[in-house]
Amino acid sequence: MTNERWFGWAVAACVVALTIAGAAWIVSTGSSSASPSAAPGAPAAAPAGYDPRYVRYAGHDQDVVVIVAAAPGRLEVIAAPSDSADLPPEDVTVAVDSQQVEPLADCGWNCVAGDAPVLQGDPSFVGVQVRRGGRKAARVALALPARRPPSGAALYRAIERRMGAIPTVRVDERLSNGTSSIRTRFAFRAPDRMRYEINTGVKAVVIGGRRWDWAGGRWEAASTEPIRSPAYIWAGARRPWLLGRERLDGRSVRVLSVFRNEPRFPAWFRLSVDDRDRVVRAEMLSVGHFMVDRLSAFGEPVTIAPPR
Repeated sequence: MTNERWFGWAVAACVVALTIAGAAWIVSTGSSSASPSAAPGAPAAAPAGYDPRYVRYAGHDQDVVVIVAAAPGRLEVIAAPSDSADLPPEDVTVAVDSQQVEPLADCGWNCVAGDAPVLQGDPSFVGVQVRRGGRKAARVALALPARRPPSGAALYRAIERRMGAIPTVRVDERLSNGTSSIRTRFAFRAPDRMRYEINTGVKAVVIGGRRWDWAGGRWEAASTEPIRSPAYIWAGARRPWLLGRERLDGRSVRVLSVFRNEPRFPAWFRLSVDDRDRVVRAEMLSVGHFMVDRLSAFGEPVTIAPPR
C-alpha cells in the first residue's frame, strides 16, 4: 500500500477504530503511522482515572497535550508530547493564579499531582509549563470555575440514545498533531457504510466487508473488517460534566466534557449539544491528536454505493 493510501486509510480508520478498538493514529506531515494505544506492560495513566471527584479540562501547545483533573483543593495533571515520550516530573511546572504548586508528586505516566486552591469558591487559572530539552517550552493556561460544575450524566445518556438512533450523519473534520493538519469530509450511513475524502485527494468508500480506495486515477477494491456506522470519536468516554452554555453558529448549545482514560492515550472531549440532544461539534484532545468534528445533516438522505 502506498504512503498516500495508507495515510488516507489511517485518518479515516481513526474515527472508526477509536470507537471500536480504542486504537490511535499519530499524524505526521504527509504520512501516518499506526501504533497500539498502549504497549504491553505500559504504566497506567493518572490514578484519578474515573474518580467521580475530578472534573477534567484540557488544552495543548505545539504538540504537547495537557489534561488537568481538578477536585476541590486538588490537581492532577497529565502532560504528554505527541511521541508519547516519558517526561520526568521535574520538567513540569504547575501554577494556580501565578502561584506555583509545590510539592508535586508523581501520580503515574507523565502525571504530577498536588494540593491547590481550585474549585473552592473562587475562579482560578491553572498554568502548566512543560520543558523539553532543546525545544521551546510548551505552555497551557486553563480557566477553572469557582466550584465544581454539575454532573452531565443525564444529558450524556440522552446524547447516547439520540446519536445512536440517527441513521445518517455528515462530519467535517480537522485533525492536527500540533505541527501539521488535514481536513476530511465523512458521510456515515447505518449500519456499516462510510465514505470520506481528504483535502489531499485521498478518498475511499467502505460498505460492509468491502472497501474501495481511489489510487492512480481509478478505484481499487479490497476486503476489510466491517465497521459500525455512524461512528463517533467520543465513544467509550465517561465522567460527563456540564460546563455551561455557549453560542455556536448563532444558537445556544450546552457544553459537556467527557474523558476516556486509556494507558498512554488519555483523551478529553468537549461536546457542543443542541436542544435536540445532538452533538453538533466535538473536540478531542489527546496524545498527538487534536481534532475538531462538525456534525450535520442528521438523518438526511445520503447515498453510499460502490463506486463505478
